[in-house]
Amino acid sequence: MSSSENKESGVTQIPKFRRKTIDGIQVPPTYDEYKSYGDMPYEFVKTVNAKKFGFSSKGMYLHWHDFHHRFDKDFKNKKVWAWRALKYNRTLDEHDSLVSEDGSNFFWSPIALNHYPPMIEKAYRFEHVGLTGDQKRHMLVKSLIMEEAITSAQLEGAATTRAVAKEMLSSGRAPIDDSENMILSNWNLMKFALDNLDRKLSIELIQDFNHIATEKVCENEHIPGMLRDKKIDVAKNNAEGEVTHAAPDAQVVEKLLHDLCKYANTNHENMDYIHPVFKAIVIHFMIGYIHPFLDGNGRTARALFYWYTIKHGYEDFQYISISALLKKKANDYGRGYIKTETDEL
Repeated sequence: MSSSENKESGVTQIPKFRRKTIDGIQVPPTYDEYKSYGDMPYEFVKTVNAKKFGFSSKGMYLHWHDFHHRFDKDFKNKKVWAWRALKYNRTLDEHDSLVSEDGSNFFWSPIALNHYPPMIEKAYRFEHVGLTGDQKRHMLVKSLIMEEAITSAQLEGAATTRAVAKEMLSSGRAPIDDSENMILSNWNLMKFALDNLDRKLSIELIQDFNHIATEKVCENEHIPGMLRDKKIDVAKNNAEGEVTHAAPDAQVVEKLLHDLCKYANTNHENMDYIHPVFKAIVIHFMIGYIHPFLDGNGRTARALFYWYTIKHGYEDFQYISISALLKKKANDYGRGYIKTETDEL
């Protein structure tokens, strides 16, 4: 079918079967489905403006799940073409050396991220709240490392209340159960991160982080600090046990971690510039994606985020509990992984 014939035929792009969903996220149409509707007219491609249709008003990259709801009137019955045109027009960049289990590249969008650095610089220095020097120091002392140690453990299921946890850490008494052991391990993990800022990222360092995170409490037959040697699925806690992420084969874990260390240790400057906070987020994401351990991956990932940001001059991040923020947006946190994996990385 020629482009002109296709344009005139008014192909209705409605799938024959209900689209697959993962944790409520609709999986994008495949390339084969896109091709089944014939050749997309070049004139149509030009109408799908990346900035208008590819990002939210806040500059957030839109996944198919959000795109197809938001622009139903603009591309009614032509949304599959519109999605493929958008993927072309968003001009994504390969994310350095990072690849998936099968060697496919991860991508990132400079357009989506280029307005964030000024916001990061302002927010992490607490300029947005207008505190005096004394007020800032009081807030910093009161906040982390204690807050992050507690909330990170609560994200993983620790049941101890904040008050009891703070009493334990402040008094120095021994933990009395697994929840308190996990919180104490997280406390030690944060201190370890601050004490090892001079080291480069290596598989050995990642293992050291995990060893501290899990040495007192671990599950799934995990040996603290040891890379997994078998398959692991990350599943939702529901009756169906839906698998939201099948972690890469154990045989490629070491290779993927090696690639991650190379990425972290590369000086991304000039034309290849990547903001250090973005890199820290990517390191966090990749530990979750690779899932190199049978237990403690989340705690390891969050600690590595702090280690990397503080190492690169963002000292005030040690006073911001990212686990507290993630706890408020737990569903969005998990779905961020799903959206990446279903959107060709």
